[in-house]
Parts: sequence; structure tokens; C-alpha cells
Amino acid sequence: MPRRIQAEWTRRPQPRWFQIFLSTAVVLGLIYFFASDLLGELVQRARRGELPEVQMVTVSFGDSDGGAEDGYQCYYRYELVPVSIAVQDATGEPIAVNEPRVRVFREGIHVRDAGGRAQVPVRYDPASNAWVGKWPMPLGTEPAVYTVRCELSVPVEAYPSNYDWRSRSAPSRQREGRSKRLELVTEDTESEPRAREEAVDQSAYRPAPGSLVREVIDRDFRVVAREPREVPRGLGIVTYETAMTNVLELRTRRPNGEEGDWTAIFDWLDLFSADTLWYSAFVTDTRGGPLPSGSVWFGPTRRALDAMGAHAHSRGLTFGAYAYAYRTFGDPKLLPPYRMVQANDHAEAYIPSLLDLGRVHDLTGMVREMDANPNVDMIGFDYIRDGNVGFAAVNEFVDEMRPDVPEDWNELGAEDREAWIRERSAAWSSETARLWDWWRARRTALVLRDILRDSGCEKPLWTFTLSWLHGQQHGQDPYMFTDAGVAIDAVMLYEYNSQRQFDAVVPGIRKTKQEGSWSVYSEASPMNLIFGNQIDFYSHQGITSPPAPQRYYERLLTAMQETDHHQPPVGVFCHDVMRAISGRTGPYAGREWALAGAAAMTRCREMNSRVPARVELLLPGSDGFAIGSSVRGTVKLTAIHDRPVEILGVTTYDTPGVSGRQDIYERPAVLQPGDTVEVPAEWYISGIRPGGPSHAMLAARVHWGSPEHAPSSTVYTYAGVY
Repeated sequence: MPRRIQAEWTRRPQPRWFQIFLSTAVVLGLIYFFASDLLGELVQRARRGELPEVQMVTVSFGDSDGGAEDGYQCYYRYELVPVSIAVQDATGEPIAVNEPRVRVFREGIHVRDAGGRAQVPVRYDPASNAWVGKWPMPLGTEPAVYTVRCELSVPVEAYPSNYDWRSRSAPSRQREGRSKRLELVTEDTESEPRAREEAVDQSAYRPAPGSLVREVIDRDFRVVAREPREVPRGLGIVTYETAMTNVLELRTRRPNGEEGDWTAIFDWLDLFSADTLWYSAFVTDTRGGPLPSGSVWFGPTRRALDAMGAHAHSRGLTFGAYAYAYRTFGDPKLLPPYRMVQANDHAEAYIPSLLDLGRVHDLTGMVREMDANPNVDMIGFDYIRDGNVGFAAVNEFVDEMRPDVPEDWNELGAEDREAWIRERSAAWSSETARLWDWWRARRTALVLRDILRDSGCEKPLWTFTLSWLHGQQHGQDPYMFTDAGVAIDAVMLYEYNSQRQFDAVVPGIRKTKQEGSWSVYSEASPMNLIFGNQIDFYSHQGITSPPAPQRYYERLLTAMQETDHHQPPVGVFCHDVMRAISGRTGPYAGREWALAGAAAMTRCREMNSRVPARVELLLPGSDGFAIGSSVRGTVKLTAIHDRPVEILGVTTYDTPGVSGRQDIYERPAVLQPGDTVEVPAEWYISGIRPGGPSHAMLAARVHWGSPEHAPSSTVYTYAGVY
């Protein structure tokens, strides 16, 4: 075109239709350029919406005591987590697949079960057309969200013919169920398997007929802990363990040596500075003759309960009554018709089975009665275990826990099956033994749950548990018991063969972080612990250096300090008052054991802010004190409360070879917040204990004026005498 004509044409106005066409073309081009991916996704979504919705694998959990919360099924630690894996084709018909691989993870870390098994054992249930399994969580499991991962292969024919394989990609992780159609890196490690998307052309991909499609389903659940019940803190408890005693006819000596009646027991509680008495009122015992008509409890101890409870209240003490739950004594022909086994450590002791409903009924009745009794403030159970002799329950154990059993299991008779579990349980660290111990602890927790539920008990209920491995070798677990509703777990620091055994078995109390240590175990979640020690020279290895009462005190103090994670232990108990009066006290007087116990109670009360001040006993530096000399020391009071408190007085005590001065600080004084007060104290060394070690206990007690605090704080030390 000539240049002049071209210029004229460009200056000529274009038709409006052409302008509209050109603008529309440009806009559509831009939309296509920038939004093609979005349009493609919309088209894909439309196509998928036209296809039948397919859920090939369904993973579900069974009901639980923990209920549901925030979309999670919740389980307490005594519960088995039930898992069901059902597979169906596109029409909804169930189909058979090979056994799935089922494991549990927490935040990507593989969690083995209570027996150390890597996978959840599952079996096919024809009634539900599903693979079912139960996961026993490890003892001391920390409350958190856990993930069940099910890996299985589904025949490609189960999918609809027009299934959109291009849409198979990893969806976002949803708590209610997460399906990953991925190729997995399946090395057997403790970490979560790494996943990577299939390296295939999705547009051309379709599995060949007869092939299997790998499905990985994640499903979350939550392990929960029951919130510990509110109980008084800084409790100072003394137990009274009767044995075939008519308490109301008891004659015993008082701490000053005078003979008294049964109320002398409470004078000893004053020396302990206790605020609570736990009395073993309920025992099923026929050694003294048949049980009372219509009752399963020995009569004399039961009849004394009301008088003792009323007297405790009159002296400002709280009172607890407890039962020997799973130990009975005497002629089995005269005992109630429970499902019994003989205890392996006592010729006349018989253990009701944890599966016996009759014993549960009788214990429930006892709790219901005590809950309504105004003389009783707390209720407890001792021997809440089967004594590792309940092997007749092996069938129930195998059915629930699915351990590896002999190939000819179905042909074995009852005696052979019991022999099998007896042998396996003796190997404490084996898989079967660990499962057995866990299962017995679970059964005991279920008994406690049922008793509390059926009795309607509103008063705090405590249980005594063994301390080595937290009682687990005897079918106990404090966390399971707490989740079942127990208010307080009373840990018995008893009967160690050596100090080394105490350091290693009880606590791993030295924070060694070894498996089974209390310092590790008690980190999982809060619970109300009370540590107790037994007044017994033999159980402290007959030690005189340091003095046995000192070792008694140190074990209590160590347990309290090394398990103070979420909260301090709520109390201390001294077992038992009759052992201080007439037990194996060795060369040490019962009052020395009582004052050492009182000092442990003081330390516990300080940890729980139950007393207003930290109390210390300071003595002048010396290798010892001569007979006939006076010892002058200082009782140091350092305020730990934010409000003033009245000091009523300070007392020093008579102990073997020592005379104390009563009321050495008689004038009332006020301890202000932030203050430190030093009170002079004095003792007279009168001699050396006859035939005993050459050291003496110097003890002092501070009496507080405020009723909101414990009545006193006790300190002591041992000093050499020559």
C-alpha cells in the first residue's frame, strides 16, 4: 500500500464492532494466559463431582471411657485402643484383603506398645467384615494426640471403571482421617516412613488389571489423663495396721513410757505431728473363727472404727479407713466363696481373682458404707493387686492382648495354659511378661473404676502401691489408677535389701533417667502422690551409720524431691504407729523414729506451703559432745509465706541420752513476710544409750499460732556423744 494511503487509513476512525471484537479478544487472551491453571482445576473438580465418591478403606475406633473431644476419640491409660479396618469396593460391598500393617506414631515418632511390639496385632472378624486390633499403650504414656497408621493393598478391580487416577495425590492432613496414595520408603525404623509422590505421568497412569493399589490411612486419637482430684496438701499421715486386734481393749504405752488404753495411739500421733490417721478397719480373716453373719469382714477391727474416727475428730485429726482389698486370711473353707488362688508368700493368705465379681461387690458395699459414715473422711485399699498369682485368668489375657502363643494353643488344657503364663511372666523384661503386667494393672484399674462408679463415692479414695517399678511387676500402675478415679496414690518405700537397691529400683530416684525410674515416670502428667516409709530397723539394713531413723527420713525426703515435677507430693505417711511402739526399732527408741517421721512431714509441708516458714536446726561445729554437757544451738525460721504468722513457742525433746527443755521460747512473737528469726535451743547430754551407738538425737519443734497452718514444724539432727 502506498505510504500516503496507509497513513490516511490509520487516521480513519475504526468501526465500533471492530474495536469491541479486538478488546474482547485481548481480555480473553489475558484470562486464558493467567487463569488457565485455575480453569483446569475447576474443570477437574467438575469432572470428579460427576464420579461416584469412593471410600475404599475405613479406619475407625471403638467407644471409650474418655469419650470424644474436639473431634478426637479419647482414651484413658488403662484402656485398650480398639482399631477397626474395613475395606469395600465401589458398590459398597466388603472385600477381603491381606492383613494390614498397623502402627502407632506420635509426631512422626513410632511408639511401641506396652510389650514393646512394633505393630498392633490384628485379626479378621467375619462378623464385621473388618480387621480388628487393640493397642495397649506403654505404661506412663504422656497425654497427647497419637496417630494410627494402616498400610494395606487394595485390588484395582475394587475401584470404579471411570475412577480418575489423575486426582490421586496426597490430600491435606485432616485429623478425622488422612489417606495417602503414595509410594512409601518402608525401611523399618522408629521414625515415621518418609513419603514421596509417584514418579509417573499422571495423565497416562492407570494400574493394570490384577494389580494392587497401596493405601495408607492415618487416623488420630487422643490419650487423656484424668485431672487429679483436689485434696488437702501437705498431709502428715500415720497408719495403724491392726492384726487380729480388738482395738478397744488394747493396752499400750504412751510416748512418755506410761501405760495407757487405745487412746494412747493418738498421743503418738501428736509426737509424729500427724494430721491424719489411716486405720486398717476391713480385713477378711477367719483365723480367729468364722466371720460375722452376713459380713465378710473381721468383727473386732470393724467395730472399733466409729470410736476411733470420732476420737480422731475430737483431737482435730482427719480419719481414713482402708481395706485389704485382694488378700484374705485363714481357713479357705470359712472364707467367702470367691474365685481364689493361694498367695505365694503366706501359707494362710488367699487372693481373690481380679475377675471375681463377688469381691468387687463386697468392696463396693464397703466403700458405699464408709462414704456415708460421718466418722470417716477418706477411704483406702491396701493389697490392691493379685500378688502375681492370678494365672487362671490366662484365657482372658490372651483374648485381649493377643500375645504370641504356642502353635498348639487351642489343644492345651487349663493347667498347661496356666503353666505357660507362669513361666513367661517370670522373665520380667520379656514381651509376654510386660503385656501380662500391663493387663493385670488394667484389670485392677477397671475394678477401681467400677467400685467408684457403683458406690457413688464422693470422699477421696487412696490406694497403696508398691514402689519398685511403680508396682508394675505386681499388676499396678499409679497413672491407670488415677485415670480410674483414685484420688491419692500412696507409694510404699518399703523393704529394700540395700541402699543401692533403693537408689536403683525405686526412684531411679537419683534422676538417672533410667527406665522405670520415678523421676522419669512422674513427668508424664500430674497425679497426687504420697510417699511412705516403714518404721523398721531391719528394713533399713540394721544401719547405725548413719542412724537408721536418719536413713528412714532421707529416703522419704529423696522421693519427695526427685519427683517434684508438676507439683510436689501431697503428703507423707509413716507406717505404722504400732511399729514405733513395739516393733523392730533396733537400738533406737520409737520416739526417735516418730520425730524423724515428723521432720519428713515438715519438709513436705514446706514444699506445699502448708507451714509459714522453713525451719532449720543449727549446732556449733564439734566432733561430739561430752556426757554431762549442755548443747546450745539455734532454731532458724525463714518466712516462706506472704502474710504474718504467730510463733507460739519452741520445744526441745527428750531422747535416749538427751534431756530437752520444754517451752524454751514462751513469749508469742510474729514472723513477718521476708523475716528470719533465730531462736536459741538447748539440750543436756545425760548419757550414752545402753549397748547402742554413741550418738544422740537432738530434736526441736516450732508451734504455730495460725489455724490455717499445720500445728507445728519439727527438725532434728544426730550428734556424737563421748
